[in-house]
Amino acid sequence: MSRFYYPGWKARADGSPAALTVGPSAPDGLLEVTAPPGARRLVLELEAGAAEKTGLRVSTASAFLWLGIFFVARGPRRAAEEAALWLRRRRAPAPVGRTA
Repeated sequence: MSRFYYPGWKARADGSPAALTVGPSAPDGLLEVTAPPGARRLVLELEAGAAEKTGLRVSTASAFLWLGIFFVARGPRRAAEEAALWLRRRRAPAPVGRTA
């Protein structure tokens, strides 16, 4: 399997809960897994690191913050009216061409 090594890779063999040793290969930095003899199935997983989890939290918080600013600036009643209008437009059937 040719995948580049990145911190966070986990490997298991034949469904056992014990993790195997995963590291970069020497010449090219690809994944290198030390598997026990007779292992028929290897499961590789890449888990998110601390920086990725923090980035996801910050992005989610900023999205909610911008939505809050948008609704406060537009006013709750007007924002609700625009949302309802947008939904009606999406559900409306496509206009049929006119005949002469």
